[in-house]
Amino acid sequence: MTDDPSRPESVPSTPSTRPEAVSLDKAAVSGAPSTNQTQEGGSSPWADAQAAAARSAAAGNGGVPLNSSQFSSSFQPQVGAVQSDVAQKKLVAGLLGIFLGSLGVHKFYLGMNQPGVIMLVCTVAGYLLFTLLAIILIGFIFLLLPAAVGLVGLIEGILYLTKSDADFQREYIVGKKAWF
Repeated sequence: MTDDPSRPESVPSTPSTRPEAVSLDKAAVSGAPSTNQTQEGGSSPWADAQAAAARSAAAGNGGVPLNSSQFSSSFQPQVGAVQSDVAQKKLVAGLLGIFLGSLGVHKFYLGMNQPGVIMLVCTVAGYLLFTLLAIILIGFIFLLLPAAVGLVGLIEGILYLTKSDADFQREYIVGKKAWF
């Protein structure tokens, strides 16, 4: 064995290096809670809890322990992600309303199936009636139905794009406002 104190082999294992008693400060004797108490192994409960938290954080973070700012920021809600999701939904729903509004695709995208089905049925029925009745020369009247539904989709698409993200989320995503 060498006399190098940094090597574990050179440290004698005598009872004096390992505290066996519980040390208490004056506050603990008087009945008040203390933060300086040590357990039988020589470590305090607070140090043990911190070490356990660091081990669990290191295990969940690829072996890299988190410092206090990383630890607190990892549990904060990601507000920017929610806002960008609403902005993306607003943009996609607006463009679908403008380009495929007569089919009600923007309604299906926002999860409003009943208004989407109504728009789709009106458009398809209008085109079918136009095709079937075109022979009699009155079928052109039924072209007004898909045109009107397409106009509704166009107006809704423009409304979606001009609303703020908060208004769009409140009215169309959370509130499920069906028309205009």
